[in-house]
Amino acid sequence: MYRLDNGPVYDQRQFDSILGAGNVAISLISSEKKGDTIFVNSKINKIAPQEIVGKYEKKQLPALSFSDIRGRRYDSRKLKGYVLYFNFWSVFCGPCVAEIPDLNQLKDLYKGKKALFFAIAPESEAELKTFLAAHPFNFNIVSSSALFKELGIDGYPAHFFIDRNGVIRKVSTGTPLKKNPDTGKWEVNVVGSNAEIMNQLK
Repeated sequence: MYRLDNGPVYDQRQFDSILGAGNVAISLISSEKKGDTIFVNSKINKIAPQEIVGKYEKKQLPALSFSDIRGRRYDSRKLKGYVLYFNFWSVFCGPCVAEIPDLNQLKDLYKGKKALFFAIAPESEAELKTFLAAHPFNFNIVSSSALFKELGIDGYPAHFFIDRNGVIRKVSTGTPLKKNPDTGKWEVNVVGSNAEIMNQLK
């Protein structure tokens, strides 16, 4: 359940419809468990995707130092020579969770190549490990609200595509979709959309 600005409470389907209504992003404020229900206190922010795009696209990745939940340390300055994919997400973001199977497929396309995939979430390591037990996510999982703050990212999903020289070649927000011609339904299109971007980062 989602409580917005300490006001109305919505279930997952209602909350996803709010996110799909326009250019909005969510900021996680806190979460609390009452009985069998987890209430996620969130803030809905109107966003202009061009703001984050203009801030980072075609620019050098800032110097970042972080660890994944397995304890492996990374320094962005030492990752030149690799294609990097940064996925900013949250376990409480319906569209983010819907992307995971496609993101796993995308990573599989680059096995054996010099590419590193990071999924950065603001939740604690304990929360992430509980979530991942039921939702396998094959990226290098990073627990860091500090990176969100450092980069000024207050909504998700957001994706950074970084070339081998450390330049952020593309920034995208939201979940790419395509319409299934057979069913008429919109489906997640992360593999198709993002593989095309990744292939340009050689």
